[in-house]
Amino acid sequence: EFAEPKVALGLLDARAGRIEAAHQELLDAAKLPSAQPELRARALRALAHLDETGHPDAAREELLAALKLSPETPDDVLMGAELADRAGDAADAIPAYRRALNLLPGDLDATAGLAHALQHEGKLADADTVLTAALKLHPNDPRLVAQAASLYAAEGKAADAIPLLEQLRTSDPKIAADPDTTQLLAQLEYVNGDNAGAEKLYTELLATHPQDPMLLDALGSAQVKQSHDAQAEATFLKAVALRAAFHDDQAWGEAEGHLAFAASKNNDPQTCLAALDARSTV
Repeated sequence: EFAEPKVALGLLDARAGRIEAAHQELLDAAKLPSAQPELRARALRALAHLDETGHPDAAREELLAALKLSPETPDDVLMGAELADRAGDAADAIPAYRRALNLLPGDLDATAGLAHALQHEGKLADADTVLTAALKLHPNDPRLVAQAASLYAAEGKAADAIPLLEQLRTSDPKIAADPDTTQLLAQLEYVNGDNAGAEKLYTELLATHPQDPMLLDALGSAQVKQSHDAQAEATFLKAVALRAAFHDDQAWGEAEGHLAFAASKNNDPQTCLAALDARSTV
């Protein structure tokens, strides 16, 4: 019934990556009626951090429970904004991020989060203003650079986004190995007309994710742009064979359309007609 060691042990387990054990210890501490309210609130906040990514709804409930036991902190405001953002609730996330920045001026997590929420809400100019000011002060911050690259891509400014991502990948090996960052750069290079660069990056990604049909579809598109028609046809054939891995039939049908186009350019009318026939079913 002694709460302090339960909370301490839960935090130690969390830092060591023993998430299941940490969750149980913190939950036990939060439920102890004899524990001081501040200590129970600390356990609940730690639980919210553990659940923030995988179980955002539970994290919101835990944060609200903590606020009933102790006064709100600036970190609580920021977490509330992040949870709303993860839930796709930009309307709530934007004012919460602004409030967090009033309490934590210059906080980079709040700045990147606000830009993300504004972009999600379609307020691209406002997001651009927030990021431009922050990047002047922190030009090499990975969160800001990644968010800026995503924003510039949404604004159709691929040429501005590409150097940012290339600089980021050069400066940090972990980011260079991150598949999401690599895929974003490949998409931007494709949009910007550097199809050879996009093909190289998609090929790298497929070395570790060979059964990803969307990567195969993107690689085939880059090959078509370079008139590598036989290669593109072979790539699209691999993609459409993975129908169950597509997120929906519409995406699979579009890939069949891409296959039909590549096959027609490759003087393969039988494959072209078969692909169009498959596409017509969806």
